[in-house]
Amino acid sequence: MPLATNRFDVHVQLMSEAALIKPPKPNGQDPNAVTQKIDQLQQLLDQENLELMEVIAHQLKGIFEGMNAEELKNLVFKMELAIRKSRIGAVSEYLEQIAAIWYAQKAGAAREN
Repeated sequence: MPLATNRFDVHVQLMSEAALIKPPKPNGQDPNAVTQKIDQLQQLLDQENLELMEVIAHQLKGIFEGMNAEELKNLVFKMELAIRKSRIGAVSEYLEQIAAIWYAQKAGAAREN
């Protein structure tokens, strides 16, 4: 794919790259989708790829919305805002909080089964 030259082309290119990532099933039905998105966000944070992070974070927010996970959805929203402001430290903190809550909930659900 050729290198984008303006903001619109960059957005289109990022959306195309994000489309290559397997999207979750609607309404959070894929239990691995959240874990996959968190892992992707961590990798992108390590690379400081904020543009693609914003796309993946938006997808994750939609998954949490479908799951009625308000606390997690709100944390992802705050992370999106930090991403837009290039506040790497805040992005990292929000991602840590999101992961901690998600993995704690996932572990609790596994114990119930």
